[in-house]
Amino acid sequence: MKKFIYAITPFCIYSFFVLLFYYVADYLAPTHNMELAGYLFALVYLFHALIGVFVLGFIFGKITQKRFASKKLIHSLWLAVFTFVVIFIIGGLDGIFSQMQFRSHQTTIHDFIFGISHPDTHYFAIGTFCSFFLGELHEYFILKKKQKEEDEIK
Repeated sequence: MKKFIYAITPFCIYSFFVLLFYYVADYLAPTHNMELAGYLFALVYLFHALIGVFVLGFIFGKITQKRFASKKLIHSLWLAVFTFVVIFIIGGLDGIFSQMQFRSHQTTIHDFIFGISHPDTHYFAIGTFCSFFLGELHEYFILKKKQKEEDEIK
């Protein structure tokens, strides 16, 4: 368990900042300055859609595999599923944040379902899963190749 937490910490920190940006872009900025909210919303979505999902997903997959250093491929798959679930939950919270700006009363589970059912949430979750798993596979085979070379030297 300690090894898992050590391995997944960089991704969790990234997820926290994505959640924070969604909060600022979807709730905080629109309630105070609508013009700024439009630019901020576009910036967050472009960052998360283009850089965050594919590039950072791949990099975090490599980092996680290097830190976890598992010899079983199933562990990599479980870590990728974990990232899928986290990004899916963040997508649901994004739905809550976007609905909060229009309501003065409490949010409900329907707002969360609204966020989960949004196509962008599916795109982000599946894209993160795929790129994260590809990064893990890439690092897995690099580590396996290094291990094989070390065994041949001995």
